[in-house]
Amino acid sequence: MKLKPFKHQAECLKLSWERKGFAILLEQGLGKTKVCLDTAELLFKAHRIEAMLVVAPNGVHFNWSRNQVPLHLDCPYLMVEYSAGKVKTNRFEDQTYALLAPTLKQRRLRLLIINVEAYSSPGAAADLSLKLLDKFPTLMVVDESTRIKTPRAQRTKRIIALGRHAKFKRILTGTPVTQSPFDVYSQFQFLDPTLLSFYSYTAFKHNYGRWEKKFTRKGEKSWEYEELISYIHLDDLRQRLAPHYYRREKAECLDLPAKVYKVMGVDLSPQQRRLYQRVLADGVLEFDDFRLLTPLQITRLLRCQQITGGFLPTEEPGTVKPLPENPKLDLLLELIEDHPGKTIIWARFRAEIMAIVSKLKETYGHDLVVEYHGGVPSNKRPEMIKRFQEGGARFLVGQQASGVGIDLYAAETVFYFSNDFSYEHRYQSEDRCHRVGLKHPVLYIDLIANDTVDERVRWVHERARKSAEAVLGKRENK
Repeated sequence: MKLKPFKHQAECLKLSWERKGFAILLEQGLGKTKVCLDTAELLFKAHRIEAMLVVAPNGVHFNWSRNQVPLHLDCPYLMVEYSAGKVKTNRFEDQTYALLAPTLKQRRLRLLIINVEAYSSPGAAADLSLKLLDKFPTLMVVDESTRIKTPRAQRTKRIIALGRHAKFKRILTGTPVTQSPFDVYSQFQFLDPTLLSFYSYTAFKHNYGRWEKKFTRKGEKSWEYEELISYIHLDDLRQRLAPHYYRREKAECLDLPAKVYKVMGVDLSPQQRRLYQRVLADGVLEFDDFRLLTPLQITRLLRCQQITGGFLPTEEPGTVKPLPENPKLDLLLELIEDHPGKTIIWARFRAEIMAIVSKLKETYGHDLVVEYHGGVPSNKRPEMIKRFQEGGARFLVGQQASGVGIDLYAAETVFYFSNDFSYEHRYQSEDRCHRVGLKHPVLYIDLIANDTVDERVRWVHERARKSAEAVLGKRENK
């Protein structure tokens, strides 16, 4: 039986379902997918579309096809789940042949679900999408639309170009601004190039940013570049966007327990501090935007983070070795003893994850620990989630970037052993366990190495949060 929408979902649907292009910017856990599928159902039953194309991050697209569509779509449908490994199989060819057939014995919504990474290069994903869009009036959806925030990225260009063939378009994200106000440009260009009244990214940036010309020299070569000084006219940008999106936060819609934050500082060991200072010789802690760092600075930052996590980078790329002392890991294990219950531990590096998993299994037993990261086969990941959510596993250890499109509301405590540079990863990983179904408060604990890059990463995340509020406005709890 189809689930009844929450009040905010019904409100969003009523406001948007007939709009040609619209942004559903509900905070994580408020049910953007249901609103979108209800929209498709209404448009299909009104004979205004015959197909739906969903573009979502890898892994999230499986959640659409295997969980969300069967749960929320209450009309006949024919669904094809795109997978690069299956493109040349006879079964996939039969499925796509049926999907693109001019007529069906029974009228059904033709549903194609593709991972966004498949558009990074020309090929089957883009070709199949274009055939569907050209043959049938289609609702095209880009889930987690910040994946197309970079205007010069090839997948962004391809997806925007495909969008010109769609009759209706939607973008879905709880974090449309993850680094700067400029993030919204490509996302709203996909919806409709006329919404912002800027037909080039350069013009957009110069209207909402104050820039200064700079010169730099390396050897005999010199060149000119522009440096961002400040953001300007953000009230104007907010007014331009406001008619084209619906945004709500959990505090307005759900009676969920509050998030509780805690920061635990830890001093590096003497050896760690010596190694850290040696790597930090170029003073790369003074930065406001990760995107403006040079490759050399980024490499130094990564090495600094590896050292704070208890590992020494080696001369062989991509390899590290554990240091004799790891104060941050020791502190984590102490804190775990003080916080019983279901626990998530996010870490940036695979070596950190392996060390944490090893210690937890040694202390608490193998059956109580599950992993969730790129090294876990995709067909095994749902089993890991189920063991954590419903089974006897107490600990889930993984990478923040993997914490997209999954529900982890069984967790009572979430540790951030280390953070990556992405505010989006941080925000979404937090909200995986703060959503519908939650019955208890969630404590988020950051482990921060004192006087290190850890502190700066948190500062940049906070700056990104404030940028989002400047563009979308900060909503007051009701």
